Amino acid sequence: MDLSALLFIFLLMVIGIYCFLQFNRRHSKKHTLHKDYLAGLNFLLNEQPDKAADIFTDLFEVNKDTVETYLALGNFFRKRGEISKATRIHQNLITHTQLPKKIRIEALSALGEDYLKAGVLDRAERIFQEVLSFDPEAQSALSNLLEIYQQEKAWHEAIAVAEKLLPLNNEKNYKKIIAQYNCEVAEAYFSSGDSENAELFLKRALKSNDQCARALKVELKSFSSYRCDHCGYISKRFSWLCPSCKNWEEICPYEKV
Repeated sequence: MDLSALLFIFLLMVIGIYCFLQFNRRHSKKHTLHKDYLAGLNFLLNEQPDKAADIFTDLFEVNKDTVETYLALGNFFRKRGEISKATRIHQNLITHTQLPKKIRIEALSALGEDYLKAGVLDRAERIFQEVLSFDPEAQSALSNLLEIYQQEKAWHEAIAVAEKLLPLNNEKNYKKIIAQYNCEVAEAYFSSGDSENAELFLKRALKSNDQCARALKVELKSFSSYRCDHCGYISKRFSWLCPSCKNWEEICPYEKV
């Protein structure tokens, strides 16, 4: 049995023990156990952990002592590919209005990841936006939103999110990523014949990464040349940085074809 399966069974045992203690406390005078608990225990003993999990999840009460176990179980289901079970657990968590802010953010983030894994991007986006309403600098929510916008090719939104991540994460080169997104927007404008906006986003790409090969290779074919308003340098290729005087944002379309 692999480690993940052992961990899964351990989580179920924790939940089962908790349910046993709760029901035993409530029904101590009657010396009876809840029939659903007994059924769940039977499934667990007969090596049917998935069926046991379904029962224990329904019996498990959400409170400050159990919420972390609930989150762990839900995340474990997601990793196993059982998205519907993970979603049910995380949805159950966020219905409890008394959860501390930190736990609510964790539960919302987990639910958003469930939807993202299931490919339900619109719901995932709404959940991650809700997370950001609690914590505008939640990196995991921003990163997941960035993944959503990449899949949807929503480049303007992707740029906005990447710019928020830029000061929060020094390990990833978001400047290069932002440059690529700006190139995507520039090419879309170029394809539609909007050279003015295409040039604007190429400039933004090079401002983010002045070595962006993609931006440097793109030629706005609606112009035959470009001129630096500062020094008068003329080039056949657009560049955000003037090769002659090294001034930024001075290169402009010079002559229409």
